[in-house]
Amino acid sequence: MDNLKILIVDDDLFTSEMLAEILRDSGFDIITASNGLDAIEIHNQHPDLKLIVSDMNMPQMNGLQLIKNLREANSIAPIIILTGNNEINIAIEAIKSGANDYLLKDENIQDTIIMSVNKVLEKQEIKEQNERLLKDLSIKNKELETTLDELKTSQERLVQSEKMASLGLLVAGVAHEINTPVGVCTTAISHLHKMTKDITSALNDQKMKKSDLTQFLADANEYCDIITKNLYRTSELVKSFKMVSSDQASSEKRIFNVKSYLDDILLSLSPKLKASPHTVEITCGDDIEIDSYPGAFAQIITNLIMNSLIHAYPKEESQDKKGRMKIDVLSVGADLLINYSDDGSGIAEENLKKIFDPFFTTKRGSGGTGLGLHVVYNIISQTMKGHIACESVLGQGTVFKISLPRDLK
Repeated sequence: MDNLKILIVDDDLFTSEMLAEILRDSGFDIITASNGLDAIEIHNQHPDLKLIVSDMNMPQMNGLQLIKNLREANSIAPIIILTGNNEINIAIEAIKSGANDYLLKDENIQDTIIMSVNKVLEKQEIKEQNERLLKDLSIKNKELETTLDELKTSQERLVQSEKMASLGLLVAGVAHEINTPVGVCTTAISHLHKMTKDITSALNDQKMKKSDLTQFLADANEYCDIITKNLYRTSELVKSFKMVSSDQASSEKRIFNVKSYLDDILLSLSPKLKASPHTVEITCGDDIEIDSYPGAFAQIITNLIMNSLIHAYPKEESQDKKGRMKIDVLSVGADLLINYSDDGSGIAEENLKKIFDPFFTTKRGSGGTGLGLHVVYNIISQTMKGHIACESVLGQGTVFKISLPRDLK
């Protein structure tokens, strides 16, 4: 409580100096005034004023008038009223007008003033903490609303697009994925709101214990952490949603040599490949060229290789097995045929028809986002006007068969 500023308002100089000495000895910074008018002027000059201790009967403006004047001016400074033994009814009226406590001017005033000041200041601190928590909660609510608005905007944009055949599945996938963090945030916010109401009610009824405040602050911090983490997760899902909705390919279209470009792709993936015992083999004629989007082509090959590293050769299995991925390229008429295969764990029959669906993955939480093959499918079918199919037997590897036009019009 050191250095907190308190204003003492009393026309009785002896009482004023006695209270000032007691409170200074307890570490408070004391200002004095002899009537309500002076108190208002001092209050306006000291926005850092933490508490007002005021006598009831004073010339020019009494304590009750002082309370009403300050509360009408929206002052939040706590007020303790000092009364004589025959002024209890007036003291009760002062409490109703906005005073925070009242004390009798009797022989015990030296003891009761410190207790009252500490109690009122503690309640004020709790109130200010509650207001800060509610403000933080309001900010997080707005962040959640913004995130949901962004999701809605992205959904509307995707629904209007005719470039992607699986828009309905995409929207359903995002809605399903985002439901959990949004639900967690909603539940946490509801609990925090109820807790705040309960602690405020206890405070107003003067029934709150220090242990109640300690538990409330601990629970509030925990719920704020939960809300923050889930808002971040929601934000990341929205980013993924936007990524799928946008054009994945480079805007540059040119003639490029397929074999040379495949070598460049493998070179860029070498850090990943060197970290595993697996290899990639390329079978492609040196003179095969296509007029298409090299950026899109690179993304297709990259996603297929990464899909194999994550799913075909899972880390939990023995690293002694040396897997082999193969890229076989043929030029047949106007088409470029690519067979991408691995000798990994294969795909279960019930999952085979879902591998191109958005957000479908068997590796949730272990590096799989469920977007890799979906992106591949949309780049091939929409950007590069080709076709892709998958064949797999559980335990016997997987083959992706891709057909692309060599001269993309």
